[in-house]
Amino acid sequence: MLSKKAVVGIHGGHAVVGSRGASGYMDEVKMDRAIKKACIRELKKRGYKTVDCSVKMAKSSWDCLSKIKKKSVKGKTTINFSIHLNAGGGNGVEMYLPHNATINDRSNADRLCRDLANYFGFANRGIKRSEKLYVCNHLSHGYIIEIGFVDSIVDKKIYEYYGGDKIGKKLADLIIKYF
Repeated sequence: MLSKKAVVGIHGGHAVVGSRGASGYMDEVKMDRAIKKACIRELKKRGYKTVDCSVKMAKSSWDCLSKIKKKSVKGKTTINFSIHLNAGGGNGVEMYLPHNATINDRSNADRLCRDLANYFGFANRGIKRSEKLYVCNHLSHGYIIEIGFVDSIVDKKIYEYYGGDKIGKKLADLIIKYF
């Protein structure tokens, strides 16, 4: 269970202006911001300290990541979640882990993916690791959560049915439960 001493950094992936995310049937930035907003609101409601590390404007991907890190460091976050939607022809939920993830971290992330997928009807794509992902390797306990694919009609229907608010609240529940 997430410690009440934790300082949770959460951001919607990419920037609103400049370094934008993917689009297809859905707009990644619009959807990840709705999820992020609801997740932060729910965590605060339950007494957790949160830092919104989202970026409004960035000239490049690197500029966006640099600004996210600055907000995380300034807010003294102890764990970070980067909310994204994926693209590329798949569908479902997956989570990228920090390079130094423990067996317990992997187990908790796997449970989060499983429960999120089961609750909403997403496919469970499981957990993954990559040495190339900045958030996972440069922020304190940085996790990337890909919640659906912008180019999946199946995932679009899930978003239309439940909405970002309900998905964000459930994500907060699972972060508290597993981290």
